[in-house]
Amino acid sequence: MQDDEVDRFICKRMLRGSEFEPTFLEFEDGIPAEQYMVSLGPAGEAEPFPPHLILVDINMPVLDGYSFVERITPTLKSGKYGTVVVMMMSSSSRKEDIDRALSMEAVEDYIVKGSLEPEAFQSKVRELLKV
Repeated sequence: MQDDEVDRFICKRMLRGSEFEPTFLEFEDGIPAEQYMVSLGPAGEAEPFPPHLILVDINMPVLDGYSFVERITPTLKSGKYGTVVVMMMSSSSRKEDIDRALSMEAVEDYIVKGSLEPEAFQSKVRELLKV
């Protein structure tokens, strides 16, 4: 979930070309992303699928990343979708932002945008997904 098209492109590019063969669901704000997670797919979609990894920007229009994670945590913790890893990301390296994100029950990790090389990002994702 990332409102900036360039940042979405960078995340996708860093995961493609690795051993991952990701399918990306892109959301520019938290409301449709929350609706997807609650209903497991947009209305009319034949075979929706749960994500394995959710990348969430903390600064989003309409519904910020913190609120999005708070709203979907009960769904994630229910086990309904198996294991879903949530990774928060932001351009903010402020300790308060990092601590707030990491204190959330569903959040596994926090990345400062632009701080990781593709190989390090892929390694972090592999570690979190246990692959």
